[in-house]
Amino acid sequence: PQHILIFSGLVAAGALAAAFIGQYMFGLHPCHLCIWQRYPFAAVILFSVIGLFVPRLTSPAIFLSAASYAVNSLIAVYHSGVERHLW
Repeated sequence: PQHILIFSGLVAAGALAAAFIGQYMFGLHPCHLCIWQRYPFAAVILFSVIGLFVPRLTSPAIFLSAASYAVNSLIAVYHSGVERHLW
């Protein structure tokens, strides 16, 4: 279970790092949906840290991280539809 939290946290941190590098180093201006997609990644990092340092919360942290990734996926699908002018 600890490996799941470490991997999950690192993936989320990498995604946020890529977003911030694109924004601040390459001048890519994020839209509102881009910003919304960052919140679940931040939540995954928070849940991963909590789960790693509080062993009794490892299982809930994994569940909440998975839920955060699911929320991010839903936002991403909606975001993609908006960008493609599907809705």
